[in-house]
Amino acid sequence: MFYIDSFKHPYVQLEKEIILPSVSLVNFEPLEAKKIYQLLIDYFPSFTEDFKIIHQDQIIGQKKYYSFLKVKNFDKIHIGLELRILSSYAGGASKEELLDNPIQNYSPSFRTNKIYFFLFMYAIDNYIYENQTFKSIESYYIDFIRNYRIPYTDIKVEPWTVNLFDDLEFEELIKDIEKKIPYEWNAKVWKKPFTIERATLALNLIHIDQFEYLVEDFIKFIYNINNQTFESDTFKVYFLDWEIERCLSKSGNLHWKFTKVPFINLSF
Repeated sequence: MFYIDSFKHPYVQLEKEIILPSVSLVNFEPLEAKKIYQLLIDYFPSFTEDFKIIHQDQIIGQKKYYSFLKVKNFDKIHIGLELRILSSYAGGASKEELLDNPIQNYSPSFRTNKIYFFLFMYAIDNYIYENQTFKSIESYYIDFIRNYRIPYTDIKVEPWTVNLFDDLEFEELIKDIEKKIPYEWNAKVWKKPFTIERATLALNLIHIDQFEYLVEDFIKFIYNINNQTFESDTFKVYFLDWEIERCLSKSGNLHWKFTKVPFINLSF
């Protein structure tokens, strides 16, 4: 089942505990990424070998993320679905769940029944794929996004931007994009529907299988992004068909549970 925590960070709660490996908090380590990849193959809903490792990690403070990407190719554009996994220990485990002694610059191995993640789709112009790994990604150029200046700075949106905790920097830009869709967003307790990832427009998802339902209309939206409005039966379902209820975590913190997700039968 899918949840979000008090920081609005989504996670999958598994039926059994798994062991996440110790990971470097300094370097990208291919072996670590492969271990995470195998856990996703075994346990993450709908994750398949269509996904490949991105040869780039994100380290935010003491949190390490590994990313995995699958690409659907079209004539003039490619659409990527990126799953970004929190691979390091983020606190809250009991002594019995921590399996390693602390080592400088490494997160310990730990036992958990949760996989924290971000999932989004975005447009790609080109990429380099070698040895079962994405070596680089060139995002699809959208003028008014790439030329957008973050308020109070002279910084433009740059390639390989990683937008984990800086949504507010793009708040006005996202609002302008969201106004083009004539449907109310019913997952406000989670995130906005759109975000900026890798210097281009991205669509936030919760379930991998949402990708196939949305990909063609997402392309149409990008091609028509300069229009004032964009109407789509698929986007209408994506914006409206959410139900999220409050619940408590094991430690008593307020979390939320997805009870209805657009296009997805959560009973399986």
